[in-house]
Amino acid sequence: MKKDVVTNRTPRKWNIPLTYPPKIQPAKEGTIDQTIMSGVKYSIGDLIRFFDWSGKPYRSKWVWVIPNYRKLIHIEELEINKLGIKKIASHSIGDIPSIIKPLNKTLFWEYLDFLAKLDGIKPATGLETKRILEVKNGKAFTMETERYQLIKWEGAKKSSEAFE
Repeated sequence: MKKDVVTNRTPRKWNIPLTYPPKIQPAKEGTIDQTIMSGVKYSIGDLIRFFDWSGKPYRSKWVWVIPNYRKLIHIEELEINKLGIKKIASHSIGDIPSIIKPLNKTLFWEYLDFLAKLDGIKPATGLETKRILEVKNGKAFTMETERYQLIKWEGAKKSSEAFE
């Protein structure tokens, strides 16, 4: 694989399970173009595609949600704890506006309904986003911060089209 012209690095390819049911159809339709992932492993220019399991996880075949690789065009580095989310860095290809503003200030879960809506959470509340992340990662948040990434990929409908 060739180096990405913008990042000057060879992009990695990732196959990522997308197992939150309310998000699967909107992701297929292109109205959802972002997700929050635990850890810090994705980079701008990496290629991702999403799958769901046809049965029991790790013991069944993959069913493609987004079968073609999509380039990561925006990443926000996050610190998350039981109080909320703090963005500590942002990386983009081109002129993509930040999702979480401002930098280095904790936004409490109660005020993150906009993020829940963009991320396809049902009901679209910040507190439900917190609950889903805790369930997905198998543990409750504490006061200790954990690193996450908000990743955004190309090829989806514009947000203004998605929510009309």
